[in-house]
Amino acid sequence: MSTLSVLYTGDPDRDIGSLSKRLQTEVKPNGQPSFTPVIALGLMLFVLIYFPCLATIVAIKNETNSWGWALFAASYSLVLAWLMAFGVYQLFG
Repeated sequence: MSTLSVLYTGDPDRDIGSLSKRLQTEVKPNGQPSFTPVIALGLMLFVLIYFPCLATIVAIKNETNSWGWALFAASYSLVLAWLMAFGVYQLFG
């Protein structure tokens, strides 16, 4: 939710209240809502699965003494997160 809050703040012309209200009223040019429950689930899955921060990758590098494992961990978690989010969107969207 903090990611969505950052994305949807700072527009004084469209300040209509809470984040949930802004997400409900935001629409694409074709008239469909920007965030459906399936899109929100995919975003939450992606954010929960990908590597959390650069410090994690550096810690992996320091523990294994190899940038290869650190880059593998970062790549693996990003690909897995994308595949899970994509799969949820394709199955339920």
